[in-house]
Amino acid sequence: PQATSLYPPTFTFSNGAPFASYSIADFPTTASFCDSDDGNTTNQFTAARAGPSEVCDPATCVSGLPHHSIQCRAGLNDKAILLKGKLGTYWSKALGTPAWAQFVFPAVPEGSDEFHFRFTLDSRYRPELYGGNACDIGDGEQCVLCTGDVWDYTIQPGVFLLWSAAGRDIFVIDEVLGGLGEAWDDKDLVQTVKVPDELELEVGEFPVVTLMTFSQYSGYGEVPDQSKCSTLYSNNSTHPNKDKAIMLTTTSLLYRTPLPLLTTPELKHPRLYGTDTQWLAEHVTPFFTTPCDNMTHNNVGWFGEKGYWTARGHFDLAARGFKSCEGQSQPVLGLDGWYSLEEYFDVGGSGYPEKDVGGFRAFHLLRRLWACFDSGRGGCEYGEEETEVLANAVAKGEMLRFAATMWSCGGSCGGNGDAAFDLTAAEKVSYFTHFYDVLISRKGNDELLSVEDAVSISEKLEDQID
Repeated sequence: PQATSLYPPTFTFSNGAPFASYSIADFPTTASFCDSDDGNTTNQFTAARAGPSEVCDPATCVSGLPHHSIQCRAGLNDKAILLKGKLGTYWSKALGTPAWAQFVFPAVPEGSDEFHFRFTLDSRYRPELYGGNACDIGDGEQCVLCTGDVWDYTIQPGVFLLWSAAGRDIFVIDEVLGGLGEAWDDKDLVQTVKVPDELELEVGEFPVVTLMTFSQYSGYGEVPDQSKCSTLYSNNSTHPNKDKAIMLTTTSLLYRTPLPLLTTPELKHPRLYGTDTQWLAEHVTPFFTTPCDNMTHNNVGWFGEKGYWTARGHFDLAARGFKSCEGQSQPVLGLDGWYSLEEYFDVGGSGYPEKDVGGFRAFHLLRRLWACFDSGRGGCEYGEEETEVLANAVAKGEMLRFAATMWSCGGSCGGNGDAAFDLTAAEKVSYFTHFYDVLISRKGNDELLSVEDAVSISEKLEDQID
C-alpha cells in the first residue's frame, strides 16, 4: 500500500517501449532520513530512505556529542545522500554497524524480465570504503585500527547490495561490490549492477534496492598511537579520512523486455519503423495530439535562453513547415510553398534540396499522406493531386541526386583509385534506403519510380551493405 502511494496504478513511465528507466534524484525532496526527535528511523515512506539513527555512548560520543544523544548515520550533502562511517568529528572511532540507503522503484511492467540498478557517485569526494583490514599486512593478520564497536576484519572494501520487493520480508544479498574508489579515481562515476535473477521479480511488484556499508574503515593505514585513537590518525596519508563512506547523487532502475524481432522483413513497403499503422501510432500521431504548451520555448539554449523546448513545435517545424501552436498557416506544396521542398520545383537549380534534411522531410510527408489516403479516413493534410505533383518532383529530383552521388572518396582517403572504405557511405545508404522504402510503396507507377531506377537503387544499396 505504501509503494502504491508513491506510484499509483495510473503511473506509467515505459510508454510501451521494450525498455524503461526510472531515476530517483533531487534527494532533498525525494529522500527521508533518521528522525532526530525520538531516535527511531523515520517511518515516512518516500522513494529514498537512509539511516540508521544510533544512540551515542561514551565510546563513540566524541567532539562535544552528549552521551546518549541520538545521531544519524546518513544525511544530505548538497543534493547527495551521504552515508557516514562514524559519529562525531575528530576523536572518532569507525563503526562496523551498517549505514544504509534504500530506494523503492515503480512496479514491474508487463513483459519485463531483466533489471539493472544504476547509481552515480558524487564527483566531489572519493568513497571511503577501505574494508575491514585497511592496511598493508600479511594474510590473516589484523590491522591496528581505531574501531568503536563490533568489527569484522574479513570484509572486503566496498558496499553490499540487498535486493527485495515492497511487501517481502526477505532479501537477496550480493557479494561486496568493490572497486568504487578506483572507479572514482578513473572518473567512472556511473556504476551499473545487474539485479540477481534469483530475486524473481513479478509483474506489479515494486523493486526495493538497499545499498549498505558494513565494517568499512574510512581511511587507509594503521593507527600509529593507540593512545590517540582517531580515524584521522594513520601512518599512510594516501587517503585521509573525511567521514564520507559513500555519496550518491542519483539512482536508477532499468527495466528490460525481450524485443521479438521478425526473422524475415515485411514484404510490403514502406516497412521501416514498422507498418504504416505502427509508424503512425508510435512516431507520428503522438506529436500531432500533444497539447500546445505556452510554458515552452523554441529557442532554448540560444543566447542564454532558458526554459523547456517544445516537442510539438520542433516536430511541426521539421515535419510540416509551420508551428500550429502559434497560429501559423500550413504552407502550400509548390515553388512558392515550404522552403524545405521548393528546390524540387526550381527548374534552374539542381532539382533536389542541397541538404539531405529536405529529402528526409519530403519522404516523411509523402509517407504520411499515402498512409492517410490508404486508410480512407479523410482529413489528410493535402489532397491527392498536390501529393502526386510532389511525389513526381521528389522521384525525379532524387534520381538526379542518386546519379550524382559519390559512394567512395577513392584515393583521397587512402585508396589507390579503387573503392576505398568510406565512413560517409553509411549516410548515403541510410538516405537512399528511406527514399527507396517510401517510393517503391507505390510500385506499378512507372512515372514515379521506374523498374530500371528501382533496380539500380536496390543493387547499389546491396553492394554497399555487402
